[in-house]
Amino acid sequence: SLRSVDGQAFDRIIAFSDDTHAAAEAVFGVDAPLELWPVRMPTNESYDVRAIMDAYRSIRTLLSNRLDRLK
Repeated sequence: SLRSVDGQAFDRIIAFSDDTHAAAEAVFGVDAPLELWPVRMPTNESYDVRAIMDAYRSIRTLLSNRLDRLK
């Protein structure tokens, strides 16, 4: 639960969907260092295991690259 970390300070809070962004904003406030990095749900794309794994790998690479740019 986000409430378990309420009151702690963070340099950056990253949400991956509109719903999680709204939930984090409700807990941490509108002035929190909150960013939205929208990511599609891989399991919504297909029922094919290989396609789902490829989608997860794609998201992993996307997030890894984006985090590397923050360094």
